Amino acid sequence: MTGILRQLPRVTHTHIAATHLHQCQHRLSSSTNTAAHRTQLDDDNEFDLCVLGCGSGGFSGAVRGWDYGKRVAVINPQQHIGGATIHNGALSSKVMWQLSRQARHLRSIYQDTTKMHSFESMRNRVFESTNIKTTHYLRTLQGLHLDGERSPVRYSADEDGGGGDITFFNGTAKFVDRHVVQIYDEQNKPVRTLKSRFFLIATGSRPRRVISRNGFSVEADGEYILTSDDILTEKGMRDWPDSMLIYGAGVIGCEFATIFSNYGITKNIILFNDGRDRLLPREDVEISQFLTDTLQYQSKVTVANNVVMKSMDIDYEQKKVKCVFHRIGDGNTGNEDTVIYVDKVLLASGREPNINNIELSNATQKKEHDTANGGHIEVDDHLRLTDKSCSHIYVCGDALGKWGLVSVAEMESRHSVEYMFASRNPITRLEYDDISSVMFVRPEIACIGMNEIECQKRGIAYKCGLLRLGLVNRSVIDWNVRNSGPIQPALAGFIKMIVTDDDDKQLLGLRCIGVGSSASLQTAAMLIRRKESIREIEKLCHAHPAINESVQECVRMLLGRSTYKPHIWPRSYLKHWSPEKGQVFAEEVIPKRFRQTVPGYINI
Repeated sequence: MTGILRQLPRVTHTHIAATHLHQCQHRLSSSTNTAAHRTQLDDDNEFDLCVLGCGSGGFSGAVRGWDYGKRVAVINPQQHIGGATIHNGALSSKVMWQLSRQARHLRSIYQDTTKMHSFESMRNRVFESTNIKTTHYLRTLQGLHLDGERSPVRYSADEDGGGGDITFFNGTAKFVDRHVVQIYDEQNKPVRTLKSRFFLIATGSRPRRVISRNGFSVEADGEYILTSDDILTEKGMRDWPDSMLIYGAGVIGCEFATIFSNYGITKNIILFNDGRDRLLPREDVEISQFLTDTLQYQSKVTVANNVVMKSMDIDYEQKKVKCVFHRIGDGNTGNEDTVIYVDKVLLASGREPNINNIELSNATQKKEHDTANGGHIEVDDHLRLTDKSCSHIYVCGDALGKWGLVSVAEMESRHSVEYMFASRNPITRLEYDDISSVMFVRPEIACIGMNEIECQKRGIAYKCGLLRLGLVNRSVIDWNVRNSGPIQPALAGFIKMIVTDDDDKQLLGLRCIGVGSSASLQTAAMLIRRKESIREIEKLCHAHPAINESVQECVRMLLGRSTYKPHIWPRSYLKHWSPEKGQVFAEEVIPKRFRQTVPGYINI
């Protein structure tokens, strides 16, 4: 590959990725468009598994079907292979976030970086990344399709049957009956009919374009009022806006507020937290407060809590959006409305499943499964439709309308296919207790397991330790990645760990705010999955300097053996909670006369 690039010095990486993508698409379409207009069922149209959708869930499920030696059909629009995992979702937004981090760092060095960070330049870099990943999907699908010239390949003795065959079909699918789907092309014309023993619905989700609540209603037009799908389109955004209101302060809203603020070109960014008194209300207060302070004081984002939107209208003469809202919760019912004008509005108020066009009711023959107006699909413990006559139809990922995480979609799709073909003994278990997630804000927020709110709701007595990352060497090193000016340890973030308040010290949950905090999750996930004690982490010898050291140091603090004592470092603490006593900080656990000689956190 290096030799090829040297021979083409004037060709950009973006061009190479796009060319490779076009070649893969051409080969794939050539192999799947044969007899495209046949509708009579025959051997070429009958499969063991038919997967609707080719995002992370559908792709993983299809490859697992191949592992079992099955004939697999994958139906998805060819230009959108990878779904929201790649396009207008997980990958594209994180590339935008990474580029914005670089822009912020360069802004701390140079005075004017406007030309250096044009919107078009950012968009091209994002497309370069998505093209590369789409090529990976296409190459895999092409490589796992038997064209008559190759013998099946087998990689594992665990799967009975060895390598199978995957055939890709460009288009969308609708159910005709329980075992038959019709494929439609871009003009919504039927082009082919497929029959399958099993189905996996992995159609993903899309941003909510219409919002209606408490008398307020708005619909995205794709030019002034946008969703995350519109940001990278020519109609939606050609340049950085001067002002922007982000409606919805959940994970998506906070991430885009961070991205736009990092570039420093959009001067007025309002993060509209409709009807809520704080960010991330399902998380503990420390997480919410740290994120709020960082957005407001470091990123210069206006966080609007305790507000309700009354109207949102496009002023075509001024080419702006007029937003009218008022404050709530202060006991004053006579508040005057606040009126602002912004260049763009981003609707970031959740996503909805892509299940309204698959005509699932044709398979179930029940009106309650008619999803034409949205809604959710009911499944059993193994993700099969609850309708016994349709137990061969499985649903995974965002199509279920629950988690909205790539990792969960892959887990569910793997479990589904393994349950189909592995004699009801799937290798991949549906375990949701150790699901981890990362918020790509400034800095990242990594979460796994339960927080204090969840523990108290369940009545679980726990011990909680919080260690400021400013004490860990790696945070001092990473400061220059995202900040300018003098090092401020108080802004480095923290790690928070919750364990059972007994001799076992079983890990219940972990939260980490800091640069590269996602690296702290894997060890915690293993302990939570196995229901093991944090003492296993204490036994390890970590590399230095690394973010994982903070995990081990927090464990040592919970066990009373850390070099960082909470009574010396007031931003760190230890506390207990139980249904009987409520919250008690560690210093209060032992009698007062011992406090000066024996710190209360030595309570193992």
